[in-house]
Amino acid sequence: MRQTRWETADWAVKGLLWVVSILIMLPVLLMLGGVFWDGGPTLTHVAAVYGDTARILVLLRNSLTVCALTLLVSLVPGIPLGFLVFRTRLPGRRLLILGSMLTVCFPLYVTATAWTALIGNEYWFSLDYWFQKALLAGTVQGLAWLPAVVLITGVTFAAGEPALEEQGLMDSAWRRVFRRISLPQAAWGIGAAAMLVLVLSLSDITIASTLRLRTFAEETYTQFQLPDIQPGTGEAAARVKPWRAAAVALPVIALLGGLLWLFRRRWREFGQATRSGSERHPRKAPLGSWRWPLGILCILSCAAVLLVPLAALVRAVGSWRNMFNAVSATGSEILYTLILAPVAATLAALLALVWAEGLLRRFGAWLWAAVILLLAVPAPLLGIGLIMCLNNRIFGWLYDSPAVLVLAWVTRALPYAVLVLLPAVRRIPTELREEARLAGAGWLQRLLFVVMPLAWRGLLCAWLLSFVLSIGELGASVLVCPPGQSTLTIRFFTLIHYGVYSNVAGLCLIVLGVVILPGALLSWLLWRLLRRRYI
Repeated sequence: MRQTRWETADWAVKGLLWVVSILIMLPVLLMLGGVFWDGGPTLTHVAAVYGDTARILVLLRNSLTVCALTLLVSLVPGIPLGFLVFRTRLPGRRLLILGSMLTVCFPLYVTATAWTALIGNEYWFSLDYWFQKALLAGTVQGLAWLPAVVLITGVTFAAGEPALEEQGLMDSAWRRVFRRISLPQAAWGIGAAAMLVLVLSLSDITIASTLRLRTFAEETYTQFQLPDIQPGTGEAAARVKPWRAAAVALPVIALLGGLLWLFRRRWREFGQATRSGSERHPRKAPLGSWRWPLGILCILSCAAVLLVPLAALVRAVGSWRNMFNAVSATGSEILYTLILAPVAATLAALLALVWAEGLLRRFGAWLWAAVILLLAVPAPLLGIGLIMCLNNRIFGWLYDSPAVLVLAWVTRALPYAVLVLLPAVRRIPTELREEARLAGAGWLQRLLFVVMPLAWRGLLCAWLLSFVLSIGELGASVLVCPPGQSTLTIRFFTLIHYGVYSNVAGLCLIVLGVVILPGALLSWLLWRLLRRRYI
């Protein structure tokens, strides 16, 4: 009887997971399909968007410039800094690692607002030339994602095979060993950091919207908001607008999807040498007389990049009374966010566990395609897809409820949670799964009693990451948030266009207070995972 109940639960849970997975992918697939199908195959929407060549060239110029600057600002200092803090005895390196872990949890709009407070409203909102806006956007985004680059590249450098380096050191100096052995072994990690920065840069609208800089992601949001200019009126004209917004996002989706798929294919080749590395700590590279000067320079530079903008943000608040007023004015948004974000994080983590387990099975290629597609789709397009799917008589109750925000947050956080969980799931020996299956355990029993207990640290990291991403999600939330309700992020988006005054600065400090506890817990977990092997 018990086994029959487990078999019934297996079918019920699998059916529910299939429904949820389809519901998550349906808005994206609907938007992409609607571009090329309108009662039959058509290229009308593509022609309407790309017929304006001058506008598309402006979007392409701005997007590529911002991406290039973001990669430059984050990778050029991030790669050597990752090597220094993980592979040398740099003074204060543990403080730098912990600071990077905590800073990764800051939402992008908090970092942008801190820099706005430092630079000044007059300069930030008065830029007239596109290259000034692109330079500022790329620099701020690069500095915001610099800590993630440091952590990813640093762990990759530390995960190399120590025996190969020691063998190389017998015949060559450290410089040559780094160039010939350490750097090639870390190539896949450097590529992963670059892909992460590229995905975030091309899919986010936070800074582009505040600077009024036209990029592909920002134009997706704008096309949906603007009135239709196609001939015709009424229902037919209104139906064209969403597909135009999707058509604008096609270059971003094609570029990111292709690069992510190529990287996924190459990842196995690069990862083989590093995943099977020795359990011994890698030898620390000597710095000689440069040790203390480099340590002081790194600490001062990181403190200036992080603490100076935050100090400007605190200064913009002005007084405790302004901070109290900001808390009072956003009390409902704080409560609303703190109720929905844990729900979204829990659903994203559990679904990510199932997807990560499915990536190791026969249909893993299809799940990889789904993960890559969710990463490549700009956030505004996801919001538009949810509107198209749910704004009708059948699902109107869902569209008007807070559940639509939860669905948007789960969809945005899911691919990142899957990538965080995948290493933990891959480390579970296949023999344990086979033994449980031979003992009569079904799929759900193996997931609950084999996979989950062994991958609980990765599952908790995925939950914390999903929570932080849900707090900072803007592109989809601003479109699907139910009327009369608001989150901290949407409240910020409403206020920031008027400048960084005490209410906006206080709101950002409130957001930091909300994410600091899960961010600290996530940092502690990452520290425990990295300390024995890499630090």
